[in-house]
Amino acid sequence: MDNYRLHFFGCSFTNIETSTTGHIFDNFRNIIFEKTQYVCKNYSTNGRANEQIIDDLYNSNLFHLDTNDILIIQFSFNDRIGIYFDLEDKFVSMCKRENAEDRIDEIKINFYNDWLTYFYSRQSRIKEFKKQVDLICSWLKSQNAKFICIGMDEDMDSHHFTQSFYERNNFIKFENTYSLYGHMCLNKLRISDIPEFKKEGIALDFHLNKEGHIYLSNKILDKIETCGF
Repeated sequence: MDNYRLHFFGCSFTNIETSTTGHIFDNFRNIIFEKTQYVCKNYSTNGRANEQIIDDLYNSNLFHLDTNDILIIQFSFNDRIGIYFDLEDKFVSMCKRENAEDRIDEIKINFYNDWLTYFYSRQSRIKEFKKQVDLICSWLKSQNAKFICIGMDEDMDSHHFTQSFYERNNFIKFENTYSLYGHMCLNKLRISDIPEFKKEGIALDFHLNKEGHIYLSNKILDKIETCGF
């Protein structure tokens, strides 16, 4: 089949197309389009927590999908939190820890810092992530949706996850890990791994570099082929 439509969900690791460092790259979504001419629609947003990525999926209007549609779901880091925020009457993600821009931003930052201090537990977040992924992916299957998952957090290789978890939820394996970020760090696929962007006075950027985007585009296309969609 050569006319897939790919729908991308995630955080900045899927969304960004430029870097403040000046590093030039093609986002992996664009690389996939250039290679295949598949329609690529982007629903990702910078700063998304896993709860909001799942909320985006559940509340999207995508589920008049046909056999050509595939969801590419890039999950984020477990130390972010997504909740419904009454003051703005919407679901929000929190990962910012300082430098409030206004009163609403200050409320979010204070809440997030308190949550990290008093409520965050690495083990409980892993268990909650596992549960939420199983639930949303089971629901997607009930809607006859085709999907591929990308894990980001370095805890993706925790003993809490089994091989059957990765397989039933169509996670991409990055050589010896299910953590994209872990693989990026080991293989110098971040913008910050390029020596010229480690110099004093230049903003560091921990997103995928040019080679990283090429790598991820190939892994996604390989996964589509092996899934037999």
